[in-house]
Amino acid sequence: MHITPPARPMLMEKYRLLLQSGGRTVNCFIKKRKAGKLNIRVDGSGVTVLVPEHYSGAAIERFVYDNSAWIFGQLDNLPGSRVSDDQSGSRSGAFMERSPADYENLVRTLFTRRYYEYGPGTEAPGQFPEIRFRQMTTKIAVYRSDTNTVCFTRAFTGSKKEAIDVMISYAVSLLSGPEGTVEFKESFYDQCPGWRDACPLLSEKHTEVLRKALKMQG
Repeated sequence: MHITPPARPMLMEKYRLLLQSGGRTVNCFIKKRKAGKLNIRVDGSGVTVLVPEHYSGAAIERFVYDNSAWIFGQLDNLPGSRVSDDQSGSRSGAFMERSPADYENLVRTLFTRRYYEYGPGTEAPGQFPEIRFRQMTTKIAVYRSDTNTVCFTRAFTGSKKEAIDVMISYAVSLLSGPEGTVEFKESFYDQCPGWRDACPLLSEKHTEVLRKALKMQG
């Protein structure tokens, strides 16, 4: 994966990045604005990244890089691509087959977008945490503030997108406070209001962990 930096200064309101992967290159047009959230739009006219003006060039490049798999996937799903209609659309669809590498890439992409939208680092994008993975049957995600590290379980590798979304919400909420705290619960409910519908997609143990973190019964 390679990103070619813009030739013009980062303070300009509009510029572009060249995103390269697997022999493919796409222009990402960056548009800075005074307010709003980070957002990526992919359509027939190309890729547009809307960015609040306070974000640094390095933070923008990392955001585009971490979303590269999703960007190329959306380009493949545009009308006229080789992807069939029932496979196109939003990122909320289920992944019937997913390799460990695909899973890690998906989690990094989803976490990055959620972090910049809901995480406490919105005003300080340079504090983006390091992401790690390991097999955990009794944990959904773990955050260590001393090393600013988020660790995700590999147990969700073959799970549907809705289950992974619960895990992402859980991890981002940990940045606001430990499990069971008001800060944790408020952040989680804000991100994942439909979490109960996704519980059947979680293992019994992970459902128990989630309910305990939210101090829910039954």
